[in-house]
Amino acid sequence: MRKFLIFIALLLSFDFVFGGYVSFDTKTAEPYTVRVISQSENEVVVEFTLNGMITNDIVIDGKKYTKFDIPGSVNYLKKGMPELPHINKNIIVGNTGKVQLSVISQKTEKMQFAPPVPSKGNLYRNVDPKTVKYRFSKEYFVKNFPSQE
Repeated sequence: MRKFLIFIALLLSFDFVFGGYVSFDTKTAEPYTVRVISQSENEVVVEFTLNGMITNDIVIDGKKYTKFDIPGSVNYLKKGMPELPHINKNIIVGNTGKVQLSVISQKTEKMQFAPPVPSKGNLYRNVDPKTVKYRFSKEYFVKNFPSQE
């Protein structure tokens, strides 16, 4: 048991040495929380909180870029576009009425990072990601990401 705990501790420290965990909320170890604040027949109020993320710096062609990871999320995988995490959650709504989404309030915090790494695309299991080079699409440099499709 002691060897197992030492292994876990080393594994976690490896992640923190080579990739930094950026915490926005030191009260919880979960990277994000989603909770229903209230719900009625006509309305559901949901609170989403991003508590932290993992960042890794990667050098591509002599320039520093950042790889962002949120445990439990998925990344945009459009080849050459910024590889950014996004979190998907489902809410069941009734068959009647009109669905409307609105942000009631938000809190933002500005932080400095290098630009995000470009995605290598959706790779098949038989492809080693280390063998695929980073490439930038023309759209990577467009300022309004994600693009409207």
